[in-house]
Amino acid sequence: MDGYVYDVSKLAAALKAALGPSAGWTINDCPTGVLIVACDANGHSWFFVKDNAKNSGVTGASSLVDAVVASSAAPTYFNFWPVTVGAQTLQMADGGAAGFANPVYRMAIEMFTYDTFDPSTTNIVSLGTGFFAPPAVLPAPKGLVATIEFATSTLVDSAEDLADQDTQRVYPATGFQKFNPALPSNIDEADLSAVPVLLQIGQAAAAQMDWQAILGTKTQFTV
Repeated sequence: MDGYVYDVSKLAAALKAALGPSAGWTINDCPTGVLIVACDANGHSWFFVKDNAKNSGVTGASSLVDAVVASSAAPTYFNFWPVTVGAQTLQMADGGAAGFANPVYRMAIEMFTYDTFDPSTTNIVSLGTGFFAPPAVLPAPKGLVATIEFATSTLVDSAEDLADQDTQRVYPATGFQKFNPALPSNIDEADLSAVPVLLQIGQAAAAQMDWQAILGTKTQFTV
């Protein structure tokens, strides 16, 4: 079978419309620090950050829109998206396909190893997309499709949990808080009918968050 669930060019068009005059920005043009993760068709991971004296200085000149579209292009849902890095244009997809569904640990590495952030004065706030805890032990998957679904979802979920644990273990001086609301069911990321429910859950979670207490006096960084 060929084809994809959604047209990735429409995603790019929507992002450009939302950014307006800023749609032409490079990563270096962003007024705040960013980390956008994608992987190319060879399986190589790319970490799009602003160039500085401590990092490779490779990705800062890349297009912000292209990096975001590529990072959003989850395989099967979207086709790969071309991103120019230096003198080469690479076909890229969602960084979650390379194990970076939760980029918080990689973000910490970029801040503390390849930038000038101080762990002792940094507070990381991790905002999850929600989780569903099955009410009972599930049976083993049967059949090829069910097994592939199990493998891919487990890869994503385990990588997300490990990223939080690694960040706290390697950088214990850093303030770390995670907010990840419970979901009423196992909602597929392509289920557009669930958007109203997800919006309601997100609004309820946001209403309970005291940002003044959460952020405190440290340097803030949200992922």
